Amino acid sequence: MKKRNNAVWIRKIPSLKVQGKKIDEKLQEMVNQYEALNETLKHELPKLSTMTEGIGNICLVQFINIQTLWYGIWQDKVRTVLEDSQMPKDIADIVSMFTRDFKYVEARAQELGIVNGFLPHCYT
Repeated sequence: MKKRNNAVWIRKIPSLKVQGKKIDEKLQEMVNQYEALNETLKHELPKLSTMTEGIGNICLVQFINIQTLWYGIWQDKVRTVLEDSQMPKDIADIVSMFTRDFKYVEARAQELGIVNGFLPHCYT
């Protein structure tokens, strides 16, 4: 609450000066600090914004490089299993192949006793 009251007084200073009223030293010191901080922020915030934009661009470039590297590694690993004609061309193809094959593979996995919890008595 005190900061809010200070801000109100700082905003009233110009009108007090116009009216010719005396401003005490403590209030004048607060005004000077406020104005110095305000001027500093006017100069520093644009620099911060520019630097933040630069960091964001660096992160974006690194992210794209990582994606490209991952996609290359992924293609090399999948190429050992699939023929060239079966290789997905983009992410939509990957999702399509996954959803198409998942139900079949899941059903096969559920047939395994270790997955569905049904084991013959000779193993328990």
